Amino acid sequence: MNKKYLKQEWFLTTEVLPSEVPTFFTNLPLKNNLKNLINLVPTDIENFNKKFNEKHTIPLKYEIPKNNGSYRTISLMHPSSQLKFLFYIMKYEYLLINFLQKSKFNVRKVQKANTITYAESKALDKERLKIEQDFGITGISTITNEELDRFFKKYFTYNKHYKLSGIINSPSFNRDSLRFRFFSKLDIQNFFGSIYTHSITWAIVGDKHLGKDYSKRSLKNTFAAQSDTIQQKSNDNETNGILIGPEINRIIADIILTHCDYSIEKNLNHQNIHFNKNYKIYRFVDDYYIFSSTYEILETIEQEIARELSNFNLKLNFEKHQIKEQPFSLSDTPIIQLKQLLNVFSNNREINQLKLLKNDNLEKYLQLEPSYKLSITQILINESAWIQLYETIRDIVSTTPSSKRRITLYFLKFISLKIYEPIFMGSESTYFFRYLRTIYIALDEINNIYSIHPDSDTTKAYIKTLMKFRASLSNLRLIINKNKEEFIKNSENYLSDIENKIFENIYRILKNNSNRINNISDLIVYLKSFDKKLSTQFLCQLLDENPEDYFTLCAVGYYIIGNETRYRVVLKYLFKSILNFIQNYQTHTISLLEDAKYFYILNDFIHYPEFQKLKIKRKSAKKILQESKNKELNKLGQSSIYYKIFNLLMEQSYYNWNLKQIDFEKLQIQKIITDKNNSSFDDY
Repeated sequence: MNKKYLKQEWFLTTEVLPSEVPTFFTNLPLKNNLKNLINLVPTDIENFNKKFNEKHTIPLKYEIPKNNGSYRTISLMHPSSQLKFLFYIMKYEYLLINFLQKSKFNVRKVQKANTITYAESKALDKERLKIEQDFGITGISTITNEELDRFFKKYFTYNKHYKLSGIINSPSFNRDSLRFRFFSKLDIQNFFGSIYTHSITWAIVGDKHLGKDYSKRSLKNTFAAQSDTIQQKSNDNETNGILIGPEINRIIADIILTHCDYSIEKNLNHQNIHFNKNYKIYRFVDDYYIFSSTYEILETIEQEIARELSNFNLKLNFEKHQIKEQPFSLSDTPIIQLKQLLNVFSNNREINQLKLLKNDNLEKYLQLEPSYKLSITQILINESAWIQLYETIRDIVSTTPSSKRRITLYFLKFISLKIYEPIFMGSESTYFFRYLRTIYIALDEINNIYSIHPDSDTTKAYIKTLMKFRASLSNLRLIINKNKEEFIKNSENYLSDIENKIFENIYRILKNNSNRINNISDLIVYLKSFDKKLSTQFLCQLLDENPEDYFTLCAVGYYIIGNETRYRVVLKYLFKSILNFIQNYQTHTISLLEDAKYFYILNDFIHYPEFQKLKIKRKSAKKILQESKNKELNKLGQSSIYYKIFNLLMEQSYYNWNLKQIDFEKLQIQKIITDKNNSSFDDY
């Protein structure tokens, strides 16, 4: 890590990648070559635009599940576009931040560029070490703590309550819900997809007709013009809609709504309707929470919002709109129901804990491990309680389907499970076997709840739960190996059976979602740490059903690294899939490498370690792919700056093949720390 470019690397870490990328995906090749890349880009305005900034690329698009069973399209930008956004922020950061301060409504407003102090970094190291100990993570990682620090905070600081749950539960929001008589909630229809990129310029200069002048060459390098250009060039020169996923796009999109907020407030002032006196608006991205003293004022506000948005070809969604009058509830009812359910569940676990305080096995175990502490996470209540937990959660979701993701994620962040070690002391008993059955039921029901909405975030939360549970199994193994005579003879077999149960549960999830692995591909990576292995047949099935899905190809590829003998058939099948994609892919750019899907798949599998050894008709698989790279690079012109930039961008794999299981676990731990420090527990 080059300390000179720490700020730029931080921006590339948190602002240009969607959060819904696999754990091992990184733009490290971009960050590692940052000095050379920055030096390659022309500094004079004319060449900067002509030879670099005006070149467009196509993003890699993939889908994530929504609550209603449909899918939302997320975009992973081409690395060269990520580099363009870096130059944009290096040049216009302060203008962007200053412009966004105009809005009084925006509760997710960027305030300034962030910092990480030395004291924060030290505190992070301490917190990280403690959690790693709790999860039983030991060994040498290839990822430094300094690199992990970049994930801790976003590049920009926001308002105090910039998460939706924090806003709704904030004191000011609650006071306003009591102070004002009327309330309504509005949202913009298909906000990101409806943005006309030229309108970003209009918003900055304050006038549509004046904004059209910024297409002139003399104004091309202004903040107003470049805010439009950067969106087009990252999205195949498209002027209708901007990419969903990168955080920086949310910030730039906010330029339009900031202008609208300012105009709405001004227009209402002219009608003697004053902010914080007659009304209050909380805008969270494209959602409006409106409080008003009278019904008429509320109607006027809604009309002003609709009118102002129409100037930018944006429309409000009135489908579920209603005006509420005091007393009204703004609580998230499904989450409240879930909290009540989990409180009862936790109380039952505490009661069971008290019953075991005088257990003979516990006293014997304390003699072996004096530092051992009993925890409610270790006390499994009876099977029926776990079954009822799942059934009740399923009922909540079926009543309010729109809560499906929130409910699943909240539960997985809440639940924690460890093995109760003293139960393995002495000899097998009826109570012991009943405990094992309860373990299996608990694992099944947690798996079932995760199955309600498996996506990128719920997958990470599910893996975290399993990591902690498996850490307790590993710890018990160590104790048993030191004191075998004190424990049940077949303890290792029972522990292996539990591990196999976890494996089978994950396998079932993968099998049920085999044609849509991209959101849950981390499960495949996680399974690499198990003794039991996925079959050749199933891995080939995944390749068959997802032949062009970058994340699935990478996950399967990573899973078989180091197992060449066992997975020889899968390795050849993987190469066949990659080669078929490379040879038959069609797009409309000058070079196929300007299409992110082609770029990422070709580049990353050129660097795939198993392809270096694989021979196809006496030629290495890597060399065959390298020939395609050279052919497409030459289309950019060997003497061009773009050719040299792409060459640097292709020096490493973006999916990090070199990371180990301990790195995977440390990155999961970092996710826990990031969630804890950047949002409340109630964020979902």
